[in-house]
Amino acid sequence: MPRLRRAALHRRERPQLNEEVWRWLLGHKSNGELGEDTKWDIFMLENYPLQRDLDAFWNRVRQAVHAGEIEVSPEKVHRMGDPQLVTSE
Repeated sequence: MPRLRRAALHRRERPQLNEEVWRWLLGHKSNGELGEDTKWDIFMLENYPLQRDLDAFWNRVRQAVHAGEIEVSPEKVHRMGDPQLVTSE
């Protein structure tokens, strides 16, 4: 039982990306198909104070999701003050 709790805690510690943002990022949804909430989530992510190169940022987010560093969650709402999803490399 403790192993399962540790695994659940570890999953909760990973950064999360909204599922609709992920679909947009993969090209499964166009800008016109996005809801207002999803557009705000994208706006929040792209306007992180230290964000410079958006293409590099989104590429790094894709890599992090595929590597399991970021969890895709339908419940996630991105807000100002959230920690940055990925660090620039």
